[in-house]
Amino acid sequence: MSKIPKRSKPLRGRSAHVKDKPHLLDDSRMWYVLTAGLILVLAGVPFGLGKHFEFNSPEPFDGGAYLYSAQRVLSGARIGAEEKPSAQAGTLLVNMLAVRLWGFKDIGPKVLQMVFQAAALVFMFVTMRRLFGTLAAAIGVIIASVYLSAPLIAKYGNVKEQFMIAFMIVGVCCFVFYRLTGRWWWLLLAGATLVWGPMFKQTGLSAIAATGLFVLLQPVLRRESWKKAGRDLVLMTAGALVVLVPILGWYASMGSPVGFWPYSFLYGPLLPTASSSEAAASEPQASQAEPEATVVAKPASGLVLRFLPGYVRHSWEALGPAARKEAFLRVLRYYRLLILPILLALAAIVARLIVLVRCRGKAKKPPTQDDPGRFVPLLAVWWFL
Repeated sequence: MSKIPKRSKPLRGRSAHVKDKPHLLDDSRMWYVLTAGLILVLAGVPFGLGKHFEFNSPEPFDGGAYLYSAQRVLSGARIGAEEKPSAQAGTLLVNMLAVRLWGFKDIGPKVLQMVFQAAALVFMFVTMRRLFGTLAAAIGVIIASVYLSAPLIAKYGNVKEQFMIAFMIVGVCCFVFYRLTGRWWWLLLAGATLVWGPMFKQTGLSAIAATGLFVLLQPVLRRESWKKAGRDLVLMTAGALVVLVPILGWYASMGSPVGFWPYSFLYGPLLPTASSSEAAASEPQASQAEPEATVVAKPASGLVLRFLPGYVRHSWEALGPAARKEAFLRVLRYYRLLILPILLALAAIVARLIVLVRCRGKAKKPPTQDDPGRFVPLLAVWWFL
């Protein structure tokens, strides 16, 4: 008696090609790994070469002075009394952390700078990939790694500009992620990160101004209410105060003059009594034994020059007309080196304007959560400033 063959169980809602799915998953995973590896190599090789040249080169700028001031302050010297650092608060604190971790060696600030830059590039890639896709994010990060690391283009070593750039990138990325996700703690992180930029160099105000103007622009364009804009500004300010208040308290506890405090370039020139007393203390006084000696008063600086750093203001005032023209031409030569990102930014702004003009007569579509076009004002204002 022959046995009846058993019937196979039907596939309930399952495709007949279910066995092929693992192969498809393996292929997609392999493609993802290859893409990530290619991006890592193309962005990491110039970054690594730049760090190799930086670590094996003598400090070309003011890094030695920053490190010396950090060592003195850690040894108990008071800022403005026993030690008068040329570094602003952010640069001084980073160098103090480097001295605490690695000792009185110039390798410490360079390692911290490398860590900050790597974190900024990761934030930049993730944010751009969320907005514009993998290809745009890869191109942006590769170009950024080249321009941040090339010794002929970027300032290398223990320099305030590189610290400032890293914190600005991370802060703007946190702000963009808040706009995409709506999670309030991203906005706190944005404020706490962006506040560091001007504590390295005044140019860091550009990112703060861009984010603030972007928030205020939303109710003007009737995208959000003024109440939400005010709430966003309060959260950003709260994040900034979490960082700024302890630093201000530390300077106040040492009795440091206002000129050494964070953000003193904003309110310092508006305090004529403090600035004139400090200037008078630094100027040589006429001897009482020589009544005929006269003190020649220095001409008052313009308002724009008063807001510039001291070394920039004094250097500019010491230049003659021909030297000032040469300095201006030198700045233009630097901008020619940066022509690629400048042209890319201009092209993005022009493309956005063309899209807006073409869509004027059409029915408006509801904006999506990840619409990258709404961030063009933020990035454009940041770039212009």
